[in-house]
Amino acid sequence: MRDFLYPAGRALQLAGIVVTFIDVVLFFVKSMTMMFLLKIFLFGVALFYSGYFLSGLGTPRPRPIEPENPRPPKKKS
Repeated sequence: MRDFLYPAGRALQLAGIVVTFIDVVLFFVKSMTMMFLLKIFLFGVALFYSGYFLSGLGTPRPRPIEPENPRPPKKKS
């Protein structure tokens, strides 16, 4: 179950970003009311944060192993 929560949370985050972007585009259409735009914006933000908290419950994908000291030490002259 935990393996499903992380990708589902990320998908909800992406959907929230898309809804908020559509809201910004609809702002430039003159026939839209501010209350309608506010409702869409709040829905997009709620969608994003629900995905944020849902992805925190899941197990993230492992990161690639990075060397602890990637640069060699500087030589003293």
